[in-house]
Parts: sequence; C-alpha cells; structure tokens
Amino acid sequence: MDKNLHIADLIVKQIRGTIAPEERTELNAWIREDPEHEKLFQRASDPKQQLSRLEIYGLFDKERVWSALEDQLFPTRTVRFPSRRVLR
Repeated sequence: MDKNLHIADLIVKQIRGTIAPEERTELNAWIREDPEHEKLFQRASDPKQQLSRLEIYGLFDKERVWSALEDQLFPTRTVRFPSRRVLR
C-alpha cells in the first residue's frame, strides 16, 4: 500500500476512534517526523474544519450544476426548415 494512503487510513481510524495501539504508535511517529505532518493531522482531525466542509457540500446544488454540465455537453441545436416547403 502507498505510504500516503496508509497514513490517511490511520488518520481516519484515529478520527473514528477505531485505531489499534500499534497503529497509533505508527501515526504518532509519522506526526513527529515533520512539523508539516503535524499541521496536516491537526487540519484533518479538527471538528470545525470537518463541519465546515460538510456544510459546503450540503450547499452544493447538484441539479443546477448537472443542468449546466448537460448544456455544455449537449448544446441544443435549432433546425430551421424552409417555411415554403413545410406549408406545401
């Protein structure tokens, strides 16, 4: 497994409270390796950050975005028929 994915998995387990003691030791060692690791862990585990992301996702208007995407992917084309031929 990629080390970054493994660390991300450990962080998720820590947040959920399902981390094993040996995994907690490994996560703590990773956090102590670099000040940036500690900052990343703090941002990921901060409940205020998590709540604000959830609120943003809740405000996401899927219908409006899907409609705009459909308009771009499948533009409406108007086909004009000569009026004289249709009337005959």
